[in-house]
Amino acid sequence: EYRDSVRNNPQSPSYGLLGWAYTHKGTYYGDDNARSILGSLAASAIMKNSSWDKQMVECIVGNFRTTGKNGFRGGNILEVDLQKNGWRHYFNADLVNLHPHFESWNWACYLWLYTQTKYQPLLERVKKGVELMMKGYPNDWNWTNGIQQERARMILPLAWLYRVEPTEQHKEWLQFMTAELLRNQVPCGGIREELGNEAKSMFGCTPSNDAYGRTEASLIFKNGDPVADMLYTTNFAFVGLCEAAMATQEPSFMEAVQQMRDFLIRIQVRSDKFKNVDGAWFRAFNYQDWNYWASNADAGWGVWSTLTGWIQSWIVGTQ
Repeated sequence: EYRDSVRNNPQSPSYGLLGWAYTHKGTYYGDDNARSILGSLAASAIMKNSSWDKQMVECIVGNFRTTGKNGFRGGNILEVDLQKNGWRHYFNADLVNLHPHFESWNWACYLWLYTQTKYQPLLERVKKGVELMMKGYPNDWNWTNGIQQERARMILPLAWLYRVEPTEQHKEWLQFMTAELLRNQVPCGGIREELGNEAKSMFGCTPSNDAYGRTEASLIFKNGDPVADMLYTTNFAFVGLCEAAMATQEPSFMEAVQQMRDFLIRIQVRSDKFKNVDGAWFRAFNYQDWNYWASNADAGWGVWSTLTGWIQSWIVGTQ
């Protein structure tokens, strides 16, 4: 469905890419493509089913050839621009986008394909992007709804980079970023949200009464608020932490994974009345009051909001 039309034409520069939504098929977010790929890779491996191999590789290559020479792809690419410019325009671009939310999980996909093919440019561009990202931390990082979700997104590619090329530098990066994330792991196992420099935010604290509730916003108003995010942070941190723990065999990482696992079990929704949310995880959780949470400033996200693809699949698949 999301590979139809020009996306399924080998002569098209958008060949292999997945459209963002049914209503916006010509919008290509790299992070959305990456999640589709990673989920497909996991399903294929678990079921020992190779029938999707060609489509998965085409999607990875479609994203890689629209990734610039520094390893960055940017927030999204539009079909109209891609058809006008051609894929080489993006492949040869000098883009630097220090925003893990959009960049990091594509790097994990490129590393996976590198392990299968040993195609050196895949590894080279990942290493260049990761190096620039780590050098820019934290002051130059852009963030979406909170800085903590950006740290969470970085752990998976760092773990896989260390597996692929186990150098001291790669191990130091992985240990450092994981430790940065875990500074905010509270005793119950949840990850406390954190705001970064507001000047670098995409959806930070609401700046005025007039702007309140008009766009997405951070879940917290100030650092220290007892809120954990299951949509943008904990779900992705859970995946990355498991990989970091297995790659390094670090006992503290193993313990952090177990604490997070227990936390997620305890906050899982249980309802005999509302069967459509029974067994789900809601958007956020206030671990001080031990109750579900949302921010009225955050447009579109109520307390009982949840998403199958963004929340449930990563938590269940990792559990």
